[in-house]
Amino acid sequence: MSAGGVPGPSEADVRTHLATTLPAHMIPSAHVRLDALPLTPNGKTDRRALPAPDQAVPAGGRAPRTARERALCEVFAQTLGVPEVGVTDDFFASGGHSLLAVTLAQRIEERCGRRLSLRALFAAPTVEGVDRLLGRAEGEEDHEDTRAPDLFAEVRLAAEITGTGRSGAAPVPAGARRPLRPSARPLLTGASGFLGAFLLRDLIETTEGPVDCLVRAGNEQRAAHRLRANLERYGLWRPRYADLIHAVPGDLAASNLGLSPEDRTALARRLGPVLHNGAHVNFAAGYGDVRGSNVAGTEELLRLYADSASPGMHYISTTSVYAPAPGPVTITESTPTGPAPDLPDGYAQSKWVAEGLVGIARERGLPVTVHRPGRISGDTATGACQDRDLLWQLVKGCLQAGAVPDLPHGSTDWVPVDYVSAAVVALSTTGGSGAETYHLTNPDPPTLNRVFETATRLGHELRTVSPAHWQARVAAQPDNAAQLFLGGESRTGHGTTDHRRFDSSRTAEAAAALGVRQQPLTDEILTRYLTYFHASGFLPTPGVPATS
Repeated sequence: MSAGGVPGPSEADVRTHLATTLPAHMIPSAHVRLDALPLTPNGKTDRRALPAPDQAVPAGGRAPRTARERALCEVFAQTLGVPEVGVTDDFFASGGHSLLAVTLAQRIEERCGRRLSLRALFAAPTVEGVDRLLGRAEGEEDHEDTRAPDLFAEVRLAAEITGTGRSGAAPVPAGARRPLRPSARPLLTGASGFLGAFLLRDLIETTEGPVDCLVRAGNEQRAAHRLRANLERYGLWRPRYADLIHAVPGDLAASNLGLSPEDRTALARRLGPVLHNGAHVNFAAGYGDVRGSNVAGTEELLRLYADSASPGMHYISTTSVYAPAPGPVTITESTPTGPAPDLPDGYAQSKWVAEGLVGIARERGLPVTVHRPGRISGDTATGACQDRDLLWQLVKGCLQAGAVPDLPHGSTDWVPVDYVSAAVVALSTTGGSGAETYHLTNPDPPTLNRVFETATRLGHELRTVSPAHWQARVAAQPDNAAQLFLGGESRTGHGTTDHRRFDSSRTAEAAAALGVRQQPLTDEILTRYLTYFHASGFLPTPGVPATS
């Protein structure tokens, strides 16, 4: 809509603005341009008179040939709210998102008798793909090449990325603050995420200087808006940060990080410590879907790092680079990662490959430190948590259903975000060999049962029921968050039981020497987490608070 005779933004501008200022699940699939809003006689917006958006998506794919393809095309179209869908049309490219995917899975089950997991729908987001999955379940012959990616072949770093001839700063004694060049600035990727918000806050407070932040956005103003909105979301924004955050519009998945040659050269010249926290996190996507950001983006950061005098690069990885173990096993900072063929999803595979690139860079004389956090929980001081974590989705689903499945839920593996951030920033701004590996895990995380016990004390009514009964209750609630865990390939609890044990004592000692110590996750802190989500509206409000 335009106002005061000023031309309004183009459709492309609107979509770009939404894509760079809203989370993906909030971006509308359609919008309508109006010269003016319709008003009632009282001067208020007449919502009934607003025209419905034209959500028609052209069906560019081929027409259905079988009865099941016709049924699936109808289900896809009904879910998307469009007249028709072709067999090869991508559900997500046509306006679908994760919440609609839950509805799609329900309707596929109603029409075809089998519930597909959300992961399966992400991997095969077309009628053709779903039909193939259903046919595979019925024993039909499948000629598609379904081989897993050759992860070992993916570990290759461009020959020109090397530490030869770098004019980096001279080594400093361990524990001493790394001196920065007068114009040097830390560079942070992934600052628009949960951990990234805390890393940005702690970098500013520690260095007391400006921080460059690579952000996917159309221009510097929109990038800065994303960063401020993210800090505000978790209660971290301070007015003085406006002059200390330098937003750099770019894209990890693009060549040269999406920067112009001039901007890249300027960034390399002022490059201080690099904290590479950015990644495409989607546990339902395949390796090929996340490779661009997670693998190619890491290579581009290594290339920038090699072209600079930066004192060091710090790669934020994950303990997911260790495959689930069939029996008890203790993992330390020196335990080899993998085995690669047993890694459970594309995200873990991409982080394993990216660590392989880091290993090659180290061998070529580029000092890179690796930080592997476990499952990150909320801020111990404020309770601020991220609501996109799958374990919190399971907790929400149980609270919505008023029931918990009778299963050995095991540990949450939670490690507080404020500890992870403080440790990474402290370790990245002090001396060392530049090729250390740190594990940021919790030696005594709470069990999921403790979380449910805390919820009960806050007034939530929870019954322990059989897994079949729990699944039925969840399936009967279309808006239940635990719908994500229903389907043939899903497991209730999504990996909440794990036979791996992380001994991260060496990292804990190194962080403690710098004044960073992990706070135990007490029942009081668990209460902060739950009440934070009550206030945000993510978790349902308990009926009557329980008395202790």
